[in-house]
Amino acid sequence: MCIQGCYLRENDPTASRDLARFLGFLPCLTDLTIKNSDGQYRNLSLLDDFYHELARQASSSKIGKVCIEGCDLRENDPTASRDLARFLCFLPCLTDLTIKNNGDEYVNLYLLEDFYHELARQASSSKVIYKVF
Repeated sequence: MCIQGCYLRENDPTASRDLARFLGFLPCLTDLTIKNSDGQYRNLSLLDDFYHELARQASSSKIGKVCIEGCDLRENDPTASRDLARFLCFLPCLTDLTIKNNGDEYVNLYLLEDFYHELARQASSSKVIYKVF
């Protein structure tokens, strides 16, 4: 499944939570890509609640492959970056992780320091065997 250019910044926080719950409740979801759109105007923008709910749902997920491309969390609270790291580390089936820029001159990968601190803190619980940063 690919979430591309999903702009929920102006929606109620429940929309972000519900999208994360939807992803968490899909019993056959094994491949997840989260990326910006190819254009410069409507970039991926998910509220903090999305990342928090993703982290809560991670342990029961079957996701084995995650690609995060051009994710910009500059406008999010630092807890969103921490929750994204927790989501990745708590996925019991995750073996393939790619985190990269999308090559677009307008949108770059931007994760707050909290992401890297939490990723390092939780790394021992992760089963990721292939990483590209």
